[in-house]
Amino acid sequence: YVPATGMESLQVVPVSKAQAWQRAGRAGRQAPGQCYRLYTESTFRTLDAATVPEILRCSLATVILQLKVLGVKDVLTFDFLQPPEASSLKRSLQQLRSLGALKRVAHQEEMAEMAEMATGTKKQKNNKKRSKRYVLTDLGRRMSELPLEPHYALALIRSSQDDLHCSENMLTIISMLSVENVFVSPSNQREKSGQRHRRFAAPSGDHVTLLNLYSCYMEECPNGRNAKQWLSENYINARAMHRAIKVRQQLVERCHQIGIPIVSPEPGTDPDDEAVRRGLVAGLFLHMAKMMPSIDTNTNKKNSNRHKFKTCADNIQTNIHPSSTLFTRRNQQKMLKKGASGGGAYFVVFTELVYTKRAYIRGVSEIKQEW
Repeated sequence: YVPATGMESLQVVPVSKAQAWQRAGRAGRQAPGQCYRLYTESTFRTLDAATVPEILRCSLATVILQLKVLGVKDVLTFDFLQPPEASSLKRSLQQLRSLGALKRVAHQEEMAEMAEMATGTKKQKNNKKRSKRYVLTDLGRRMSELPLEPHYALALIRSSQDDLHCSENMLTIISMLSVENVFVSPSNQREKSGQRHRRFAAPSGDHVTLLNLYSCYMEECPNGRNAKQWLSENYINARAMHRAIKVRQQLVERCHQIGIPIVSPEPGTDPDDEAVRRGLVAGLFLHMAKMMPSIDTNTNKKNSNRHKFKTCADNIQTNIHPSSTLFTRRNQQKMLKKGASGGGAYFVVFTELVYTKRAYIRGVSEIKQEW
């Protein structure tokens, strides 16, 4: 998690010495064994002694939301066991405020002073800097009742409202995003697995693709019948799929408990799944990117087949991840034409930012600028 940008990213980092020793201990757990480390002893000496605590490397939005529910007024002075950076706390507070979970109000002391000034019993000090405090809103309290990250909780709540009416589909998408990648692509069978995966692909992007996969599985494997064979033939991660189904069942139960209606659009009324994508934008509006006119390094011409994106929140230049259904050049050309025909730029919403040799956005769906 980078406080300066408010974005989370997946990065490949070396293990710590503590992790290395823990893995070595596994070799002799059931019987005497040996552990082979595929790096030199000098490399081992350069490793950090321990792994950085999770509270120092992740977004604190969920933690802050729960602290507010518990009645903690000032999270910046809260006595954490491992205090995170103040910049991380402030950025998470700003994110929760932008999501509508928190609002800023004056301190009680300042409000008393303002009342005194209104009655003329105290003179106003022009040079005094008025401080503000974040308090929980009704929406924030409702978001805290869901076992989800705040942006997903908001997307689910928003999708249950009358103008979108698609919380059932949103539950499925969030459940599929809560597990590891469900698509399996063995290195020796990538072409075949790609053909199988294309039957679920949606023109609008990866989120509706996950929805299509879940719907096909539930339709073709009722009550889990022939599920093992179906998952194997379609190159789907069985463990992740079963886990997503359990997560969805738990979310459905929780929605019933707190009164969130589970509804879906009437058949044929939303052929492009715009409602569910608008619901995603409601929660993931900080995860939007704009297509840039690309330059082909060979011809140095604009508007070539290669296109890059720039995140709207912090202007990070990135590419669509190769695993996305929108990665192909043909689909990116379609995106560019849609943006041009609409008289503006082309935008996408994404789930996560991944760093390898370059920055990639993963879990990508196309959206309209007016959303």
